[in-house]
Amino acid sequence: MVNSATAAYFNAYQGQLALSLLGNASNSASDTATALSNYYAAKAGIGASSATGTNAPAAPWTTGATPDQSTAVQNAVSGQPFINPSAATLSAPGGTSPADYQNLFALYQGLNTMADLARAASATPSAGSPSVSTAKLQAAFAAGMSQVNSFLNTSPFQAFNVTAGKVSTFQQSTVGVPNGANKTYTTPVIYTGDSALPAAALQGDVKFTISVSEAYAAKTATPTQINIDLSGMGTTTRTVTNVVNYINAQLKAAGVFSTFSVANLGNATVNTYTDGKAGTKPGDPQWGFTVHSNAGENVSFSAPSTAAAVYVAEGTGGAKTLGAGGTKTTTPTGQRILGFQTGNDAVGTPPAASSVSSINTSLPTGAVFSNALPSGVNAVQASATGADGSVYMVANVSDTVSGAPVPGTSGVALLKYDSTGKLIYTKVLADGANSTGYSLAVNSDGSVAVAGANAAVPATASYGAATKPVNTAFVQVFDATGAPSWSATAPAGHGSSTASGVAFGSDGSVYLSGTTSGSIQGQALHGTTDSFIQGYTAKGVATFTTQFGAASADNTSSGLVYDATNNTLYAAGSENAQAVVRSFALNGAAAPTAGATRNLGNTTGVVGIGLSGDQLLIGGNVKAPTIHAATVVQPFTGVTDSFIASISTDLTASPTDTVTYLGLSGATQVATAMTVAGGQAYLTGTVLNDPSSLSSAGATEGFVAGVDVSSGAVSYSNHFTAAGGQASPTAIAVSTTGTSVLNQLGLPAGPINAAGSTLITANTPIKAGDAFYVRTQPGGPQTTVTVTATDTLTTLAKKLNAALGPAGKAAVVPLGSTSKLSINPTNPDSFIQLDSTPANAGLASVTSNSTDVLASLGLSAGVVRTVRMVNGLTDPNQLREYGLSLTSGMNLNTQAAAKQATINLQAAMATVKQAYQDLASPPTLASEAASKAQTGTAPAYLTNQIANYQAGLNRLLGGSSGGATG
Repeated sequence: MVNSATAAYFNAYQGQLALSLLGNASNSASDTATALSNYYAAKAGIGASSATGTNAPAAPWTTGATPDQSTAVQNAVSGQPFINPSAATLSAPGGTSPADYQNLFALYQGLNTMADLARAASATPSAGSPSVSTAKLQAAFAAGMSQVNSFLNTSPFQAFNVTAGKVSTFQQSTVGVPNGANKTYTTPVIYTGDSALPAAALQGDVKFTISVSEAYAAKTATPTQINIDLSGMGTTTRTVTNVVNYINAQLKAAGVFSTFSVANLGNATVNTYTDGKAGTKPGDPQWGFTVHSNAGENVSFSAPSTAAAVYVAEGTGGAKTLGAGGTKTTTPTGQRILGFQTGNDAVGTPPAASSVSSINTSLPTGAVFSNALPSGVNAVQASATGADGSVYMVANVSDTVSGAPVPGTSGVALLKYDSTGKLIYTKVLADGANSTGYSLAVNSDGSVAVAGANAAVPATASYGAATKPVNTAFVQVFDATGAPSWSATAPAGHGSSTASGVAFGSDGSVYLSGTTSGSIQGQALHGTTDSFIQGYTAKGVATFTTQFGAASADNTSSGLVYDATNNTLYAAGSENAQAVVRSFALNGAAAPTAGATRNLGNTTGVVGIGLSGDQLLIGGNVKAPTIHAATVVQPFTGVTDSFIASISTDLTASPTDTVTYLGLSGATQVATAMTVAGGQAYLTGTVLNDPSSLSSAGATEGFVAGVDVSSGAVSYSNHFTAAGGQASPTAIAVSTTGTSVLNQLGLPAGPINAAGSTLITANTPIKAGDAFYVRTQPGGPQTTVTVTATDTLTTLAKKLNAALGPAGKAAVVPLGSTSKLSINPTNPDSFIQLDSTPANAGLASVTSNSTDVLASLGLSAGVVRTVRMVNGLTDPNQLREYGLSLTSGMNLNTQAAAKQATINLQAAMATVKQAYQDLASPPTLASEAASKAQTGTAPAYLTNQIANYQAGLNRLLGGSSGGATG
């Protein structure tokens, strides 16, 4: 056993290794890690000269039996096996279990080769030195992962057991599934200061309606309407407590059981009220409301006076430069959602045209709220609003988002917010490993369609002498509860496809648009790249595919819109650097009839298309006044301007056509997203070098602009900055009734705690048909546990209990508004092994063939068992278990991922060394007692170093699933 002092040295080794990898694995750092590794081995008794038993063969890490990194990498890339027990030469015969040594050394050499691949992928290539491509390193690494898993699945050891996953005494999932228990809603801060004083947000003409319906009644049941008018309080001071008492009296009088209470939200850390009034001091108490909806009641809110609300998603911070026709930016340091008011109503007066907020303010001018997006969100690509006022966003994500793990190195998530900017749910899409989302549509019934591109496996394909990425367009549809309805892909033969637009038809059908460099469904390729449209029934059955574009040119699709009046699709995009709109008359399941085409002129990019009545709205960017329209409402003024063009749906030139250029003299303004709502077209994007701004040199602003469809006049304009003076808006959505007095009260427009799905497939990336595997004895047969479309945690626990038999118990644990799955062994003789893949498949195959069910639930592959104790000490006669903690998510696709893989593999190799030490000198009760008795005090400087190293390692490795690691 490794004593406590040795464990400390090992912690120091791990920390130094992690920090050295952060430093690009320089030679000096690598030497330091190696020295610590050797020091650890010496202290632990792992070495040729250590007391490891008279018959134990010398370990390969002490004899130089492993090849150097360059040789190992070349051998692996050329297809030589990672694990070959027959080739592991023992330097001394004998031992109590010679086969165990042979297999242990073979495992170590395989892990060492994988670590060499990871180190090669994490290193920065030096000029002139030969290097192996990342794709080849990753392919070899995946093969190594598969071989390690397959080897361990044969139970190659007799004196102990090794699992590729973790060893724990119990497991509890870290991902929760909603259970419907959450019946409260707490607002953001609405007042800061003494609760006995009048709250500014509660003064004036404050009127709203609370609608309460029976939770279990038919949808046609008439809800109870309680009209709240604070003028009814008369001369009573409008403090938060007095207003709550007044509202509760109205609710009680109406015969409903739901209530309000005052929420103490902590102390202020800023020096302004949330409504913009000066006077708050840091440390002042902050107040809001909590709505307690009765278990049998559904509660929603509305207001008599409303106006449009604009919701913008943007990246903040990070260096940024703009090039011709678009933006070039580093990864933003943060992501947020902003809510803006646009009209005169109970909230107040909208911001003046082109008003600019000061740098680094948390709440830009005219914004109702500014909320950070969840950690793990890299960029929001599209957004839309629902009929109930909810805001949906499609985001590209990595790592873990809102507790949900992301398959692969990156994926796509659907986020839902209410009108106050409060996150309702985060849904990581199934089959989304290494994928990107681009478009989003919300139907009138609350169903949602998400479109984008899945990264293919392998990640590249040859085109003559060139190699290009291969992507496949996808669309996924969810019902109003968030449960998946169907999904489809649009692969392109001999090329890539990407879906950039999606729309619902009046009968629930779904239409997809995008760009391809190949042939979809046998269509002919016209240019270097083509645009395409596809149709699907409401059940997901493909009906047609049409490719189009200018010959021998780059054609890029920027979206589509469905016109129910004419049963026509309109697609917009760039064809040979021209802004082009095409119409297609739909013919049911048959191919649509191509109609008129309108070329609007030169453009540096089209960002969207929308419909309002009989007018089409097209948004984009230009470097000169090149858009063809009869009336120029606002002239071109900048270096680059964004524009909104309004044309008729028949696509013929008309005197009523307008174009409005949006820019500033000397500035570069680039639109990134567009939407249409309530007779207005809205653009958002970035401005560089605004001469009227308070920004410093090199800072970028975000902008929002609204243009009236009928006149082309600018109806709303706002500029804003963000952290570090860098704002990068990427998506925009508008609710025509999103702004009202409810905003200043922190209450959402629409329902609170709307019933969501309890299905596993609706709340995780797991899809119907995905499975995991259970064993109840080492090397025993696997029982397959398959997730179906109707499974909840409760039904999954029943399936798991059938697979566990007497070895263990699975249970659903309610934790507030969510429930989680727990797995416990029955007794110390129980053995449970959870596997992500079948025994005959490699560990890496889960990332390409199916979703890792265990990881998606926040469970870990590996062994779950109870440690048998004798007089307070671990029983040495119990079969020893060693976990390598290798996961299906390990890869070499990026330098950061490769560095993380190196850390994980170094830890796995240390575990193998520990198994060797225990095999050579098996632990006894006496040796454990002696080791436990070693309680010497380490020097203070060493204790501090160990703490720093371990903290750095913890930040690198992040969290893990529940359970005590063996």
